[in-house]
Amino acid sequence: LGHRRLPRAEPFEDRTPDGKVYEVYRRRAAAGGAVTVITDITELKHAEEGLAAMKAELRVALDNMPGALAYTNAELDIVFCNDRFAEMYPVPRELLQPGRPYAGILRYLAEHGYYGEGDVDALVAPRVASLRDPSGKTFEDRTPDNRVYRIHRRRACADGAVTVITDITEL
Repeated sequence: LGHRRLPRAEPFEDRTPDGKVYEVYRRRAAAGGAVTVITDITELKHAEEGLAAMKAELRVALDNMPGALAYTNAELDIVFCNDRFAEMYPVPRELLQPGRPYAGILRYLAEHGYYGEGDVDALVAPRVASLRDPSGKTFEDRTPDNRVYRIHRRRACADGAVTVITDITEL
């Protein structure tokens, strides 16, 4: 009963024992008392929970694939990198976060000798070009510790690119 005397300015959710979910919004009325608006958001909540579960399952699958995977948007910013990407490339984790430019990863690797000796911009430029206009062809990179990675980059449906990197050292 006390919660009716002190209306909240923020909406809150109320779950009932039968699984219904309501958004409750209370506000003091100018003439005294309170106005309460209750909206049934059960379907929305179930859809959000289903989507979250599917996203978690997809993340598990992508993080456990044998190769690295990165998806970039049309602006060449990272949309997604799987955990294997972080294992294969020694870059700070913050460079792999969604919204960060993929070119930042390439520059970091070049600055740390990952692509060999040479001008950093010259080493990064062809890799950025392959992101901007992915040919679908593969190329190889040799790491400083003599691992050999096959890189396959293709255009994604929304003008981005999907990059799949496989360790082929044993081959």
